[in-house]
Amino acid sequence: MEHEMKIEFSGGITYREWLAGQALQGLLASDGENKFSVKDSVSTAIAYADEVIRQLRSDNNSQQ
Repeated sequence: MEHEMKIEFSGGITYREWLAGQALQGLLASDGENKFSVKDSVSTAIAYADEVIRQLRSDNNSQQ
């Protein structure tokens, strides 16, 4: 994503990476039958993270 947020965590990961990790954790926890490939799971997690960031930016811009 070209407009990455500037939030960093103590481990050096970005907010986007943290969100993707949280989304991936949820996807894997809900996939008890292992239906999703690793590639699909990661792509979906990143898409969720990017959409959260887009929505947050949209909300912030509309409040200004």
